[in-house]
Amino acid sequence: MTPDRASALVDDGIAAVAAAGLPYRLILGTEPPPEVAAWFRNALPQAVVEAWPGGGHFPHLAHPARFAERLAATA
Repeated sequence: MTPDRASALVDDGIAAVAAAGLPYRLILGTEPPPEVAAWFRNALPQAVVEAWPGGGHFPHLAHPARFAERLAATA
């Protein structure tokens, strides 16, 4: 898959979530760059973004109890 196609898939998915008004929580292992955070806030205003330092690509594995709390809160 080309980078442009991958980007289009992400954009389409985010647009579908935004259009449906669904809640969304993005958990990252590091703070996103300011331009990425701004793009995400604009594309999906209802989203909650959390950065959990020290988690790298797998914040759910680095902080399992914290992740379980967030997941349980969605039920």
